[in-house]
Amino acid sequence: MGKAVPKNVKSRANILLEERPELFSENFEKNKESIKSLELPLTKKIRNRVTGFITRTKKQEKKLLEKKQ
Repeated sequence: MGKAVPKNVKSRANILLEERPELFSENFEKNKESIKSLELPLTKKIRNRVTGFITRTKKQEKKLLEKKQ
């Protein structure tokens, strides 16, 4: 079974990925710093969940690209 991700975390992460995909990579710590630099009104817990979702999404995208080749 997959991880259940709250709707607010998914929506915020998807918006960030659409608006600024160049800021994010497969590295959690770098992504966390990128989100922190945007100065969004997020609590630490929500910021970490959004960061984790973005990191997981980027890893999945890379895996799919490698699989296609």
